[in-house]
Amino acid sequence: MYFYAILGISLLAKNYRWPVFYSWIFITIVAILLTATGMISLSAKHDYQLSLIYLNRIANPIILLFVAGVITGKLYLSEFVIKNKTYAQALSALTVLVALAWAYSGIPDFHGMLGWGLPITVAFLTVAIASKTLKFNPPRWIIWIGEISYSLYLTHRLTQVSCTKILEFIGAESFGKTWLFVILTTLLSILMASIFYYLVEKKIAVALQRLTKSRTTNRSGVTANGREHS
Repeated sequence: MYFYAILGISLLAKNYRWPVFYSWIFITIVAILLTATGMISLSAKHDYQLSLIYLNRIANPIILLFVAGVITGKLYLSEFVIKNKTYAQALSALTVLVALAWAYSGIPDFHGMLGWGLPITVAFLTVAIASKTLKFNPPRWIIWIGEISYSLYLTHRLTQVSCTKILEFIGAESFGKTWLFVILTTLLSILMASIFYYLVEKKIAVALQRLTKSRTTNRSGVTANGREHS
């Protein structure tokens, strides 16, 4: 939630939104840490032991994964493109395979750029840019997963932790280490996210759109009336 709050606040700066956004990231991820501890780390597990607990959270380099998403989006909307289709296909396949191999190698054990994050970020960026040259036709269910992805991000941790706690309560912790548990909790997380999306996120989004449209209409009316009187 913190990252989306910062992104939203940055957008209020309009033409200066990206300088404001990147400046905040630099201050929290680099400047404050160098000043307070004399070092920076890319490990999402690193504890800087800052006096303010929340400061440890906003300075966590896991935020860089979200920043990478913003940069990917900006590059996708830019004129940068891989013109050669063969190169686009090869790079997409290669980066995805590397990301999968890295994840299943057992070397990374957590999120962040030093964990699963970097190869996935590179794959995500490559496929996004390649999609400007290649025509991908993903199944409708994958598009739907993308639609509810923010709700999934917000609720998946609560769903999975709740399932783990239930196993601990009934004395079946060993089941929590099986692939079946991973599959079941993933499906349950998607189910809970879809409920949250339709009952909460979508309704809030519609309400905000109506509010924004209403304010825009009112401002246009005031401007028009002002011109008529002048």
